[in-house]
Amino acid sequence: MSVMDVDATVSIPFSLVDEIAEDSPTAEDGLQLGDQIVNFGNVESGDNLLPKLASEAKSNQGHGISVVVLRQAALVNLIVNT
Repeated sequence: MSVMDVDATVSIPFSLVDEIAEDSPTAEDGLQLGDQIVNFGNVESGDNLLPKLASEAKSNQGHGISVVVLRQAALVNLIVNT
């Protein structure tokens, strides 16, 4: 498997940011409309996505969580407060 294949596999978005409340923590943390979420903490695309996302958010409550988004064909690393 080449590096390109690995990057393509790792970079599969599973969610699209289509709404951000004005002055919300999400907006302050740098998420933008159109961002495609690739990683939310340790969660990547796959089965049982919603329970995994809920568990990740709950276990990191009150702390920043690493989020990787695909924005205009580039991967962007953010820290989002939960």
